Amino acid sequence: MALIIPTAQSTFGDATSVPGGHLSSYVLAQLPGKAELSWVSDMRSLLVTDELKWKLFKERREWLQAKSDLWKRVRSSMKSATLAGVLSQRAIL
Repeated sequence: MALIIPTAQSTFGDATSVPGGHLSSYVLAQLPGKAELSWVSDMRSLLVTDELKWKLFKERREWLQAKSDLWKRVRSSMKSATLAGVLSQRAIL
């Protein structure tokens, strides 16, 4: 397995699981220190949550994308992100 060394100022990660509780995948996003991240607090406020999680985002994705100003800022930040995905060997897809 490759070693991922955080070199960014901001690192975000989330995991998903399959029925039965086995970890199926993990996604890590690293953003440079110059990335504009004001959208994170704005999105947390809109979703009424302290932590952004994939499940909640997935449920509200279309609604969030309709907020064009917010969505433009999210996409702009993600252009500078380094993404890494890990798929568990035990996952059943």
